[in-house]
Amino acid sequence: MKEEERIFQGKLFAPSHPDLKLIKRSAHNLSHHYSDAYEWQEEERNSILEQLLGRVGKNCYMQGL
Repeated sequence: MKEEERIFQGKLFAPSHPDLKLIKRSAHNLSHHYSDAYEWQEEERNSILEQLLGRVGKNCYMQGL
């Protein structure tokens, strides 16, 4: 069983597992790219949100730093 599956099943997991570190690094990089994108770059920002969240509803907006 993958560590990510263990998390979603509420089981004990190893937070330092390489797979989880990769997921965290990817999410951090995507968040950084989202924050760097201008508000008028809606397609790029929506694409990033979909990668981070899986799917987003209509008119989804998150404030970047």
